[in-house]
Amino acid sequence: MQYVVVDDAAALLWLVDYGCVDLHVWTARVDRPDRPDIALLDLDPKDACFGRVVEAALLLREALAALGLEAVPMTTGGDGMHVRVPIARRHTYEDVRAFAQLMGGTLVRLGIRDVVVDAKMNGHGQQVVAPYSVRPLPTAAVATPLHWDEVRDGLDPAAFVPAVVRERIEAGGDAAMPLLRGRQSLKRFV
Repeated sequence: MQYVVVDDAAALLWLVDYGCVDLHVWTARVDRPDRPDIALLDLDPKDACFGRVVEAALLLREALAALGLEAVPMTTGGDGMHVRVPIARRHTYEDVRAFAQLMGGTLVRLGIRDVVVDAKMNGHGQQVVAPYSVRPLPTAAVATPLHWDEVRDGLDPAAFVPAVVRERIEAGGDAAMPLLRGRQSLKRFV
């Protein structure tokens, strides 16, 4: 099987010309596809409003902080959210999936049962929406990395349209940058 590596503007334009709207990527990089560099906590609502997803994300942030781990929240352009934990590239997918399951169990113990952590997305070959990917929805919502102070009641993922996201980046930089500096270890937890 072959995959596209988008490492320059020409490759990205080729994908757009080919008809790609939203881009999905692995949780690992091309040089070590067997070693993820993020642990993905994919929050999926089960008949819950987006406010509950926000509540779950904030509880995860507290739990991660108690473990000494930092994370980047991100809208997905849809009903859920991602909490991405940048990690050192020495963990297996099995390690990362076990960690995501642990965090999902933590949400359940904290009383959140209508938003689940989809741990299976932490697997070899699983594809997750890329930061800043436009979603093929009527609103053209963009999967947008956030700062934690933006994760609060009233957060509307549909408000992050291309023009808004471009202004955010120009004014405040790229909120996804910490994801490129993954040095955190999960070994104490799995």
